[in-house]
Amino acid sequence: MRFIGPPSRGQSEVLGFVLLIGMVVLSVTTLLIVGGGALDSLTEASNAENAEILMSQFDSEVSEVSLGNSERKQFQFSGEGTASVDETAGTITISQIGCGSCPNEILQTSLGEVRYTTGSTTVAFQGGGVWRTNGDHTTMTSPPEFHYTWGKDPSTNPTLTFPVVTVSGSEDISGQAQLTKGSSTSLFPNEAANLRNPLSSGSIKVTIESVFYQGWETYFRDRTSAETVDVDEDAQTVTAVLTIPNKGREIADGIATDGQPLSVKGSGAVDSYDSSKGSYADTKGDSGSVYVGDGLTERGGGEILGDMRVNGDYDGGGGVDVTGRLI
Repeated sequence: MRFIGPPSRGQSEVLGFVLLIGMVVLSVTTLLIVGGGALDSLTEASNAENAEILMSQFDSEVSEVSLGNSERKQFQFSGEGTASVDETAGTITISQIGCGSCPNEILQTSLGEVRYTTGSTTVAFQGGGVWRTNGDHTTMTSPPEFHYTWGKDPSTNPTLTFPVVTVSGSEDISGQAQLTKGSSTSLFPNEAANLRNPLSSGSIKVTIESVFYQGWETYFRDRTSAETVDVDEDAQTVTAVLTIPNKGREIADGIATDGQPLSVKGSGAVDSYDSSKGSYADTKGDSGSVYVGDGLTERGGGEILGDMRVNGDYDGGGGVDVTGRLI
């Protein structure tokens, strides 16, 4: 996103980004905003309410340009308040954790903000959302475009989509602003950085550092399926952890029997093979698992080639060997 002041005001060029991040796609889109002009007056009693309405409209216009089909929009910052840009306000870090050798950090960038201040009230656009604060407490006016979808079909992968607008540049954009859509760059998936779809293990950690952290906390707790939401008041940060569910493995065409407790004696052995890939002679191995719903008795050299899970009593005398785990 670029904010450029009109020549009459001598403002410098401003550049920012719109980031669409997800387990599906991550892109960067530039946006040009030109600011300048006078403010209309608002009555003292309605300043704060009108500021919320104004910034919600700004949010909508930005979405039309950055995520919609519009290439350019005009926006008027009316009223007695002042509109400004702070390019250093807030940061966002998105990382994958708990997955061994996976790349830890997916994204870290400054958020920036576009804020409208009237009296003691500030309403700001940050990270795709609109937040209101009076200095002591922050509330959410409009939610960010943050979507974490598990889906009803267990065969589908959970999806995180998070368009994040970051802003930078000249401070004063009061008056009329022009929003222009720029180029986009795909950031996720990225084979060179070992960022691939789908993310099949671990968790996604999203950390927001912002003066509006209380509003972000409310959003993560009330509007997402985050496993945990942690707040550091001193650092003004909120961290949400989104778990990638373990779907487990489906057992297809297994052999089942119902009867007395299982007994493996003499030189008996239990192994496995994959009938979908070939015959027993071609695919036999020790990767199968045996599940016993009652007791298990093994005597005289019995062998289990794989894991053994027993829901009951286990009597394993006589040199029985389990090559996998006994659970």
